[in-house]
Amino acid sequence: MTIDSTPSLTELDLLQKVVGEHGLEAGLESLCLGLSRLFHCQVRVAVLDPDGQLETPSPGSQTEWLEVQGHSYGLFIIRSEPLSPTEREHARILIGISERWLNAVSEIKRLEDELSQTSRIDPLTRLANRRYFEESLRQSISRSTRSGQMLACMHVDLIGFKKVNEALGEEIGDEMLFALAESMQRLVRTDDVVGRIGADEFAVLLNAVGTPDNVALIVDRFQSMLATPPIPTDLWKGARIGISIFPLDGQTEASLLDAAAVALNSTKSSQEAVHAYYHELPANER
Repeated sequence: MTIDSTPSLTELDLLQKVVGEHGLEAGLESLCLGLSRLFHCQVRVAVLDPDGQLETPSPGSQTEWLEVQGHSYGLFIIRSEPLSPTEREHARILIGISERWLNAVSEIKRLEDELSQTSRIDPLTRLANRRYFEESLRQSISRSTRSGQMLACMHVDLIGFKKVNEALGEEIGDEMLFALAESMQRLVRTDDVVGRIGADEFAVLLNAVGTPDNVALIVDRFQSMLATPPIPTDLWKGARIGISIFPLDGQTEASLLDAAAVALNSTKSSQEAVHAYYHELPANER
């Protein structure tokens, strides 16, 4: 018997609904619903038990399979009278077309997630880039506004790193930046954010700091860590740090970043490790 593989208008409507979904779960749901209506039966995705084993098919059901991104999904087709060979072949054709589409959508979603991650991460240090840091700061300000908690923003500038880079070479300089990034990440909590916002400049978002005294403890830890170069060199001078605190020094991500930068700029004349708080600066320096 020859099976006509050309979808009918009803089948095309089913496929259009599957195609219109942007997630695997929603796409499978549309496929089951469409097959149920088309063949006047119940179609559902088989579920896994707590041990990861596929449930036993219902008595009298027919099982079809589709594979998406290396994972197999069983479809239970349940009807008082089993699908005829012609109906089952049509169902397989529709499932096969849906499978290819769901694979394509899943791959696109994977690539989009990968691209989104890449667009947020500094490729050298694997820290947040400036755009992602600002986005994280904006979200933290919203949460802190609701909770009434303080947060802090640190602007870290490595002193004379350009000379270190020139003397040791860019490859060694990159190794040092990567090592420093790892060290900074270890000094903060999982919900804090460390970002690279310039060639030798970093920003640190400290959430729910409690009081300015707690910020001082963290700043001291950073200064202690940054006092020792990742690779020994006499050219290393540590870092200058400017600190701003929400809500004392600003109400937006831009104002907090600006305040931290102003505090940092007040230390520019120093060639030794030093830090400054925006709210402690004289009024004429703000």
